[in-house]
Amino acid sequence: MAANIRLVSESEIQELEKQLTELKESLADWSGDLSSVENTVSEIITVVQSLSSVARTGDYNDLINKPSIPTVPENISSFTNDAGYLGSDDVSNVAISGKYADLTGKPTIPAAVTKTSQLENDSGFTTANDLNELNSNLSQLISKVELIEQKLEALNPESGSETE
Repeated sequence: MAANIRLVSESEIQELEKQLTELKESLADWSGDLSSVENTVSEIITVVQSLSSVARTGDYNDLINKPSIPTVPENISSFTNDAGYLGSDDVSNVAISGKYADLTGKPTIPAAVTKTSQLENDSGFTTANDLNELNSNLSQLISKVELIEQKLEALNPESGSETE
């Protein structure tokens, strides 16, 4: 639970002191030991009277030994760049604009390739032509094997077919 704290004005302190004095006078008739109460009341009055004016008013102007608060500049250019941060004069235009057109030393970008035939096959990937040539070579090889088989059968007519 947060404590409710408020500042006490000089007039309120005077009113409390008056009430304490009246209380002391009204208790004078009491037959009990008032010395401890009187001492406590006296201590309270002494403490309240010893408070500085800022404790009673809460006014900043009542402070003593006020801190020096510097004026903060509104523009960054008012500050000293003792950290060496880069400024707009220290970087190229492209760093500020972000536009490709402001870039210097632009690379040469070749025209877009739209067909694989425009590319050089320097890695030796198998192409459709390679497959067609392989198919043609394989067909020629099969024809030669069949021719050899026919010649072997002609030389050895007794062997016949092995599938019978």
